[in-house]
Amino acid sequence: MISASDLAAWSFCPRQVYFRRVLEIKPEKKEVMVKGTVKHKIFETLISRYKRTGRIDVKNTIEKVFSRYIKDFEAFGTDMDEFRKDTEWSFGILRDMITSDEFTIPEFCEEWLESEDLGMKAKVDAIFDDSGEWVVGDLKTSTSDFLGTRMQIGAGALLFEKHKNVGVNKIKIISHSNWEEKEIHLTDELRRQILSTRDEIKRMLQSRQMPPRCENPNKCAKCDFWETHCKPKEESA
Repeated sequence: MISASDLAAWSFCPRQVYFRRVLEIKPEKKEVMVKGTVKHKIFETLISRYKRTGRIDVKNTIEKVFSRYIKDFEAFGTDMDEFRKDTEWSFGILRDMITSDEFTIPEFCEEWLESEDLGMKAKVDAIFDDSGEWVVGDLKTSTSDFLGTRMQIGAGALLFEKHKNVGVNKIKIISHSNWEEKEIHLTDELRRQILSTRDEIKRMLQSRQMPPRCENPNKCAKCDFWETHCKPKEESA
């Protein structure tokens, strides 16, 4: 199975997928990753409770989710007061938007989907029924629509189509910082890019051949594997 995150990583740098999938190297856990996981979990919990009770208890939900990750935060030396303040502010915006009907409540949150026919799998952050039209969404820090982001969300849409036997024409990026949204049409070209990238990754996994090194220093500076596995020896000396 090729994951939606594999597609995003391949678009950033194919070697990321090689290191993770072929060499089975797990990237070091980072504070920003844990914070992202926490915000996803808060979103899922808030939406689930709102659908059951009609109430949105931001502060208590944040504290309960924070408590599950306290050891990680302690290891990173996270400034919890600052992170709590930031999180309460952003989810306070979401609460107000829901209360004033400015945010559509998703039908599904954190939905795991996979298809043997497509050879793909994904965890989809949010799936919306927008007046009878299905829209697949993903929570990100910002609404920047990089190709990898579009393919990641689009893969979830293709899987949802397969799972529910429905059509999806739109996907969207949702910023968990301020809850702005960016809608993107799921075009035939994007569908082709998703499937062709899936096939490229499959061929790499079968051959187990390392892809060429990325020649973009800006990307390399942000990569989990650059210093430890990819940086040329002459540059490390």
